[in-house]
Amino acid sequence: MTRPRCFAIVACCLVALLQLGAALRAHESTDAAPPRLTVLMEHNSAPFSYIDPAGQPAGFAVELMRVIAADQGYLVEFDQRPWQEVYADFLAGRGDLLGLVAISDVRAELMDFSIPYETMYCRLYVREGFAPIRTVADLRGRRLAVIRNAITHEYLLKHPEWGAVIVGCDSLYECIDFVLAGKADIALGMQFVTDYVIRTRGIQGLVTAELELRDMSYRLAFAVHRGDTRRLAHINEGLARVRQSGAYDRIFEKWLGPLKPRQLRWRDLQPYALPTLAVLVVVLAALVWQRRLLSRVADQAHALRLSEERLSLVLEGSQDGFWDWDVRVGKVMRSARWSAMIGYAPGEIPATREGLVVLIHPDDLPLVLAIDKNLQSASDHFTMEF
Repeated sequence: MTRPRCFAIVACCLVALLQLGAALRAHESTDAAPPRLTVLMEHNSAPFSYIDPAGQPAGFAVELMRVIAADQGYLVEFDQRPWQEVYADFLAGRGDLLGLVAISDVRAELMDFSIPYETMYCRLYVREGFAPIRTVADLRGRRLAVIRNAITHEYLLKHPEWGAVIVGCDSLYECIDFVLAGKADIALGMQFVTDYVIRTRGIQGLVTAELELRDMSYRLAFAVHRGDTRRLAHINEGLARVRQSGAYDRIFEKWLGPLKPRQLRWRDLQPYALPTLAVLVVVLAALVWQRRLLSRVADQAHALRLSEERLSLVLEGSQDGFWDWDVRVGKVMRSARWSAMIGYAPGEIPATREGLVVLIHPDDLPLVLAIDKNLQSASDHFTMEF
């Protein structure tokens, strides 16, 4: 083989290696790009899913989906339109995810649901002053407005025995407008969202009916196409991690907290559990110590009372007279026997030192005063007869 041919072969090999390296780098770059997730959602279901004044997707379910997608490494895109459109497109196989959907047996045949992320309840709404709706019998012949293909629509289709006339609407706003305009008698909607719309739009003259459909509750979830187990696993894992990290609670408080107080859970109390337990232990210990102290004081008081009673019995049994002088206040207490020994009743001698002095014979008074002075300054006992 000639030298020029060898150089040509080597050059071809180098070119091939460079092309292979470029192809591998391009493939690696493609693999490194985050997968995209197209989420179909309603455009006017505030505060769960709507388009804000700046034209951006907003709401509780929107932000929750963003956090889940970021946790699982997805680039999320929202396609927000009327419910009828996004629901039909999803059933036709478009999009990757239905972001705001209620779980039902009918839909379970058409899609796979994630772990539920919120539970909602429904109520009936009528014009103020409308005939009372107290039982399901009052629904017979009434025009009942619901969103077509919504969970409320499915619910009514299960109860043809009620005899209500179903009026299909494209949105909750249209249901409310139909009732206010007299095109329908009653609107059936998610209570939380309906109350939110009534407050934010300042709607007057629409009130809840007395009849409560207690079995009309449903769980909100994300939905994937049937058999899309990989994406469903990612959504469920992300939702679980969001709940565990506390991000779910922060999103809930931001969008739903002012409108729907969340039930208190152990996770809410956990940060305060240890300090509260410590305080309870201290309080319990203080109560036990106080109880023991009070018991000890009561025992001492009882013993003192017994001692005083015994001393009184001893003094009374001795037939001697006793007196007690409180030098600080000048008060003297004399026993009844002492007063009787000198011929007086207890109340006849003032309870002072001077009260006795005035009763002493003048011939004995100098001796008594001298002994008294000596007792106060030097002596601790004396014997005197007068």
